Amino acid sequence: PRNLVRVIEDGIGEQKFSGFEHMQPMPGFAGKLSPAQLTDLINYLRQGWGGQSAELAVSDVQKLQAEAPSIEHKAH
Repeated sequence: PRNLVRVIEDGIGEQKFSGFEHMQPMPGFAGKLSPAQLTDLINYLRQGWGGQSAELAVSDVQKLQAEAPSIEHKAH
């Protein structure tokens, strides 16, 4: 879940592949989602797309955020 927290908060830059294919950048959402909203989103993605349990608590996500602060929070 740590990587998912980082991707949601920091976003992903544009990805270029061979040929003409590329993936548009995804903006980060650091500071735009409450801890509860972020936890709900992570649990939804883990369960709906990752086939994993949706059992993370808000405190679990806050701990992950504290261990690896977002780029936005590192800048301040």
